[in-house]
Amino acid sequence: MAQEAASIVDGGTAAWLVDGALPANVHSRLHWAYNYWRGKCGARAWPLREAIDPLDFPRDALPATFILERLEAEDDYQVRLAGELYSQLYGREVTGLRATDLIPRDGEGGAVYQDFADSLAHGRPVLRTGWMNWRPEGVRIPYQRILLPVGLGCERADILIGIGVVFGLDGRLRY
Repeated sequence: MAQEAASIVDGGTAAWLVDGALPANVHSRLHWAYNYWRGKCGARAWPLREAIDPLDFPRDALPATFILERLEAEDDYQVRLAGELYSQLYGREVTGLRATDLIPRDGEGGAVYQDFADSLAHGRPVLRTGWMNWRPEGVRIPYQRILLPVGLGCERADILIGIGVVFGLDGRLRY
């Protein structure tokens, strides 16, 4: 995996624009998502929205999947779909909300928006590994997340499909 355009934020969190295979230590759910995305690209840099079918996703991935649509005029993202993991993280249903309703643009939240922008601008997946706040227990726990750009048309990517993996402090898979 090329680590060009890598950004490092506090807490040992790292993000990479993905170019090639994912590292072996990335959870199999993210490998599946990346390979699915690549298979749907065809000759294009990213797949078109109609090529992606959520029914293709493994059942264990759906609770940790979200779809964001870029709202360029408002410099924001609309949450089109969010699995139950995100309701637990934010303590409420998040489908239909905007990213700015959930994630502040400053501090660690700024890195999340940078990941969104990088994935769409480059038309490439962004992999992030690190630590996140787990609201139900008030602790920071390890996670991995991949963002996969998708286009409504061929000229640019407008949609992000995100899939996360959350681990407990003991290293076991939580989501």
